[in-house]
Amino acid sequence: TGKRVLAPVVELRDLAPTLLDWFGLAPPDGMDGRSLLAVTDSFAERAFEERPALAAAGDARAVRTARWRLIRRGGATQLFDLERDPLERVDVSADHPATVAELEAHLGGE
Repeated sequence: TGKRVLAPVVELRDLAPTLLDWFGLAPPDGMDGRSLLAVTDSFAERAFEERPALAAAGDARAVRTARWRLIRRGGATQLFDLERDPLERVDVSADHPATVAELEAHLGGE
């Protein structure tokens, strides 16, 4: 049966470790990413910790967790609460400065 995963857990950097795991090979030391077989294998009981997903397009940078999406474009930063506002209509950055700071740290100096 199908399995729905709500947290953003899939990134391109996970492709190589997943393929290596599929063939029963260990990834080399220092390889970024992780195997996603635990997500696709209904027999696996391993759970993934939430990991922010990063995106970039032009001058815009974004980071998304299961609950939040932070978008930084130019000098403007917007934060959306995806649980309460899945269509991202209301910027709540002024109400959640600690969340903004935490998510901005994932964007670094980009």
